Amino acid sequence: MAPAADPDGENGGLHLLFPMRYDSYMASPYDRRRTEGELLWPTQWDPASVAATESELGDYGTAGQFQQIPVPRGGGIISNDDWKIWPEWKPRPDDLVQRRDGTLFVPLPEVSYAILVLDTAISESETADYTACVVMGIWHRPRELVRRVASFGSDNVIDDGEQPRVILMAGWHMRGKLNDESMNAGGYRNGIVQRVIKTAQDYRVDEIIIEDKTRGRDVRDEIARQMQRRPFILSLFNPKKHGDKVGRLNAVQPLFARGLIYAPGNCVYKLNEGTGAPCVEVEELLWVRDIMNEVEQVPKGEHDDYADCISMGLLSLRGAGRLELTQEYLFSQIARRTYQGSRNTVRDGYGV
Repeated sequence: MAPAADPDGENGGLHLLFPMRYDSYMASPYDRRRTEGELLWPTQWDPASVAATESELGDYGTAGQFQQIPVPRGGGIISNDDWKIWPEWKPRPDDLVQRRDGTLFVPLPEVSYAILVLDTAISESETADYTACVVMGIWHRPRELVRRVASFGSDNVIDDGEQPRVILMAGWHMRGKLNDESMNAGGYRNGIVQRVIKTAQDYRVDEIIIEDKTRGRDVRDEIARQMQRRPFILSLFNPKKHGDKVGRLNAVQPLFARGLIYAPGNCVYKLNEGTGAPCVEVEELLWVRDIMNEVEQVPKGEHDDYADCISMGLLSLRGAGRLELTQEYLFSQIARRTYQGSRNTVRDGYGV
């Protein structure tokens, strides 16, 4: 029997933690189980019923309700495995395009609408959070790609390839002044406004979305002053309308679960070790991995600036009707393509 008080507990209290599946990483010393994943009470909750409930709750719900911890050990609200990787197919050497510096890559899909999302730090000090930026684009599968990767009959794939998807195109974070024309070692200007404008021009973004807080408004106003004839929309995102950081990330998690959010892979030209034939391997890009790792660690990570940008951008696209879940898209397409007919008669037109 467990003692009445835990000498290591605060004020002599006793904290009992018995997750549904045994986890040695967080186990209570009074838990008699020793096998990883062993169920708490299998005669009451058998493996089949537990698995069915876990499937219904999802990773985050299971972690909170069954495991008594809000972040699964394999990842957070959105894990690295939830991102789809571009390209979707196994690339061939002739799919590669050469950059000016000689490196090879598979071009990103053509996007129909690109956004730059900015989460500004409160200050520019070395101990402050970063100012973070991501660029994302809406794209649609071309018919040739649909034939190569689609699995018809799955509600996650629209056979005409028109369902909007999102791909991460760029990302960076920095600490710096609002305006600074000096150049850093990477060839970028040190000012936040200058870096944002250059990124927006490089990726031909249609809209810049900035979190509506004190320094965010300053950045918005300064961009508007410096670019009076700008080719993009300047928008402020009000985070209070969508809950806290965790709530916002939970709100966009279904988009990841449906396989609608992509990250670019790094395509490397190699020779097959066995045959010597040329081939292409898809590896991880460092900047992409930085963003994915930070998103995965919410709400327990040290930083969440990239995660804020991702959730702000996806919520903005959803709110503008540019991005839909698969079932929403199907219903909207059916409504658009179904002739509704006119409810007015000729008599009504003459007012008789």
